[in-house]
Amino acid sequence: MSEGKASRVERDYFGEVEIPEGKRYGVLTVRAMENLSFSGKLLAQKESFIRAMLEVKKAAAMMNMRTAELSEAKGQAIVRACDALLDARDYSDFVVDAYHGGGGIATNVNVNEVVAHVAGVTVSATEDVNASQSTADACHTALHIALYRE
Repeated sequence: MSEGKASRVERDYFGEVEIPEGKRYGVLTVRAMENLSFSGKLLAQKESFIRAMLEVKKAAAMMNMRTAELSEAKGQAIVRACDALLDARDYSDFVVDAYHGGGGIATNVNVNEVVAHVAGVTVSATEDVNASQSTADACHTALHIALYRE
């Protein structure tokens, strides 16, 4: 990080990462950017896919509330976060390589972290936003929705 620039520190099993203040992604997204970027095409450039991913996350949160997998408070926070991101159409924090390898894991992680950050500090990207989902199911469902709409 440049000296004088505000940042926050997030940790994972590999150590600490500084994330510029105001960015809504987390440490796992940074790891993906560092290790899986090669095409120069960012997920942010794939608006229809991002929108579909947010809709999948919203639908999963709604079902997870119905089945008591998520508390009403966390589920509603995720729904509101997805709606806010859909309404704002600001996809600048979807920064992973759109064509990274790994079966969509980095994409799913990036979306989960942004939604969790917008939802609030009590919402976990992995435990709450991603509850009852596999990366393959979430990403492929979103891809089908986006392709259908295109």
